[in-house]
Amino acid sequence: MGSSPIRFSGMTSGMDTQSMVVQLMRAESMKMDRLTQRRQILQWRQEQMRTTMSFMNEWRTKNTQHSVVNSIVNPANQAWVTTKANVTQISGSGSGSISVTSTNAAKVGNYTMEVVQTAQNAMVRGDTRFKGTASDTASFKEVKLNELFNLNSVVHTDINGPKTGTITINNVTISVDMDKDSATTVMNRINESKAGVTMSFDSLRGVFTVASKESGEKKQIEISGTAVGDSILDFMGLNNINTKVDPAVPANQFATATGSTAHNLSVWEMGQGIPGGLAIFGGTSGGGVITINGTDINVSLDGSMSVDDIIAAVNGSAANVTMSYTNGRFEIKSNDANKDLTITGTGAGESILHFAGLASVSINAPDDGSRTVRTGRDAIIYFDGTSGSGDGVRIKQSSNVFEVEGLRIDISNAIGATFEADGTTVKEAGQSFRIGTERNVDAAIDMIREFVNQYNDLIRYINAMHSTQRPRTGNSHKGNLFEPLTDEQRQAMSEKEVEQWDEKAKTGLLHNDRDIKRLHSQLRSLMMEPVNLAFDKDGKVTDKIYLFEIGIQTVGLGGSATDRLNGVLEIDESRLRAALEADPERVQKLFARNHLEAGATMAGTNLAQAQENVPHLGLGFRLDEFMNGFANSLDSPLRLRAGGNTGLDVSENTMSRQIRDYNTRIEAMQKYLIRRENHYYAMFARMEQAMSKSNAQMDSLLSFASGGA
Repeated sequence: MGSSPIRFSGMTSGMDTQSMVVQLMRAESMKMDRLTQRRQILQWRQEQMRTTMSFMNEWRTKNTQHSVVNSIVNPANQAWVTTKANVTQISGSGSGSISVTSTNAAKVGNYTMEVVQTAQNAMVRGDTRFKGTASDTASFKEVKLNELFNLNSVVHTDINGPKTGTITINNVTISVDMDKDSATTVMNRINESKAGVTMSFDSLRGVFTVASKESGEKKQIEISGTAVGDSILDFMGLNNINTKVDPAVPANQFATATGSTAHNLSVWEMGQGIPGGLAIFGGTSGGGVITINGTDINVSLDGSMSVDDIIAAVNGSAANVTMSYTNGRFEIKSNDANKDLTITGTGAGESILHFAGLASVSINAPDDGSRTVRTGRDAIIYFDGTSGSGDGVRIKQSSNVFEVEGLRIDISNAIGATFEADGTTVKEAGQSFRIGTERNVDAAIDMIREFVNQYNDLIRYINAMHSTQRPRTGNSHKGNLFEPLTDEQRQAMSEKEVEQWDEKAKTGLLHNDRDIKRLHSQLRSLMMEPVNLAFDKDGKVTDKIYLFEIGIQTVGLGGSATDRLNGVLEIDESRLRAALEADPERVQKLFARNHLEAGATMAGTNLAQAQENVPHLGLGFRLDEFMNGFANSLDSPLRLRAGGNTGLDVSENTMSRQIRDYNTRIEAMQKYLIRRENHYYAMFARMEQAMSKSNAQMDSLLSFASGGA
C-alpha cells in the first residue's frame, strides 16, 4: 500500500484504530488481489504458449533436421534401406577370405566371384645383413655412413674416393654424403621424396627393404646409384634393382620372363593372324639381332625362320638361357637363377621381341641368391562367374578393393590361383565365393519407430495443454480453483507448500484454448491424410499412400483409451517390415517426399502457404513445415497472442498488451488504496480530535461544578 507516517492512534478513545484501518483496507485490497491474480494467470498462460512454441521448434530440430530421423526426411544424407551381404566360400583351398560391405546402391541377389590373383606392391629386400654386435644394431642407423662402413669392415673401391653421390629411385635422384648422412637420414630422405616408395630397416633380421607405396603392375621399383650412392646401395644389398617385367605376364620366378602370344607357324605368319599383329613389326621384314645377356642372336622376319628355328638359335647360343613356346606363350628363363637377365633387340629382333611380349626385359639377380625381388602386380577377379565357366566379368585393377554392383569387396586376404611353369595354365583355381545380398530393413524400422515415438510425445504434450482442467480445492468440482497466492498468503505458508500450490495454480490454464485445440486437431490430420505420389496430365492424383498402409495407425482397442482418443499412433511391425521389403522407395516417399518432387514452395513465413503444401509433401517435411508456420510465421496464432522469446513481438502481442493494461490498472489501484488508507486514518484522527475536545469540555464542566460546590 506504500509507506505512511508513524501514527499513534486511539490514545483518546482507547480504540485500536490501527487494526480497524487494516480490517477496512483488507476489503479494499481484495480488488488489488484479483487484479494481480488475473495478471499472474495471464503471464503464466503467455509462458506456457511460448513454451509450447519452443517445444515445437525443439521437436523440429530433433526429428526433422538434425537427428537420426533426418535420414527419413533427407535420405540422401544417410542410407535408407540398405542391403547386407553374406559371403560363403564355394571352391578353392586355403583359409583365405574376402570382406564384403554393401552400399545403398546394392541390389538384392546372389553373385559368384573367383579371385585369380591379389594385387601386390613391388618390393625389394636386401641380401646384405648388418654384421655388427647386438648393441651396435640398436643404434647403428644413427651412425654416420663412413663410420658404419668401417665398423662393418666394408671395403669398396670408392671408399677412399669422393664422399658424395646420388641414389636414383624411379627416376627421382636423392643426394647422399658419407660424412654427414646416417642410414636414418638416407631412409627419411628417400621416404619424403617423390619416388613413391617406403624404405625401412628390419632390426631383427638386419636387412633393408624398399617397397612401393601403392600396389599394381604400374608401380614398380628401379634403383641405381652413382659414386658413394653406388657404395651405399651395395652395402644395403639394394643395388641395380628393376622389378619391371612384361605387364601382361605375372612373373613368379626370379630371372624369368614370359611372353603372351598364342599362335604357331613362323613369327611373320602368326602376326598375320592377330589384329594389329603386323603393325607390331613396324614394316620390318628383313633381318635383325636379339641380344640376351650380351650375346647376339641373328633372326629374320622374312619367313625363313620358324618359331622353332628362333628358339633353337637362342637356346644354342652362349646366353645361357632356355627359350620355349608353350600354350601360346613365349618364355625365356635364365639357366642360372643368380644371374641377371637382360633382353634387347635391334631391327627385326626388336619387332619379334615386341610381338612375343619380351621386349626390353631387365631383371637383376641377387648377389648371393638371398635377395628378394617382388614385382608389383594388379588384382584380377571374375565377378558373377568363374574363369573356367566362361561366365562373369574379368576385372583387373591395381587395388585389392573392388567397387562393383554397389558392393565393396576387399580381397586382400584371399588366395589366388596357382599356375604351371608356363605361367598361363592354371594349376589350381583361386578361391571362389558366393555373395548373397538381402534387404536390411532393421535400420529403417528403427528410424520410423523413433519418428513415431517422437510424434506421440508431441501429440500427448499438445493434448495435455488443452484437455487438462484447472484443479479445485477439495478434489471436487464445487471446490475453489487454485488461484495465484497473494504476498500475504505466501508469507503464511512453507516453501514446499508454496511450490505445491503454484504447481496446481499453473495447471490447466490453456484448457480448451481454441488455438491449442486447433493445433492438436491439425497435427492429427496431417499424419492421417495421404501423401500424393503421382498425377495425370490433368493434375488428377493417380497414386497416393496412407500411413495405415504400412501398419501405422491410431492406438487400437487393446491400447489406452486416452491415447486412442488423442490420436496416439502404434506400429504393426510385421506389416511395416513387409512394406519395406516390398517397396522401400514408396515407404520412403511417405515420410520424405520433398518440395522438389512435390512441386511445392519451400516453407516461409506464411502458415496458409505451409498448409497448401500438405497434400504433396511427405510426413517429415509436412510436419516440419506446418509447425514452423504455426510457431514461427508472422501469422502464427500462438505468436500473435503470446509473442516469441526473441524479436520485436516479445512485447508487441495480444497478451503483452493485456499485461501492460493490468499493470496500469494495478498502479492506479495502488494509488487508490493509499488514498483510502489515508482517508480512514484521517477519519479516525478527526474522531479522536472530537473526543479529545469533548473530554476537555467535560473536564471543565466537572471542574466548575466542583469549585462551585
